Amino acid sequence: TSSDDDTARLWAADGTPLAVLTGHTSSVSGLVELADGRLATWSANEVIVWSHPDDSPDAEITGALLPLSSQAVLVSATGVYLASAFGPLLAFDLPGR
Repeated sequence: TSSDDDTARLWAADGTPLAVLTGHTSSVSGLVELADGRLATWSANEVIVWSHPDDSPDAEITGALLPLSSQAVLVSATGVYLASAFGPLLAFDLPGR
């Protein structure tokens, strides 16, 4: 789940908390699992990619993405594509593991 407390939380199917992803500087708007098992989370001004399940950040994109607070995320085998509801399509290749 994403949250206004600048975190994303991972849960088991039975509701047991698994992990809290911290590192964003504003409310987390969403998260998605990538094909390689990593997770990408995004907020108004950054995207963070996390190794799964150890929850350590792999990559971070900041700055030129403003604003990302209500965007859709499409995932392909080659990277993460961010589409803004209020602006142009933004595409980013993220570093591999």
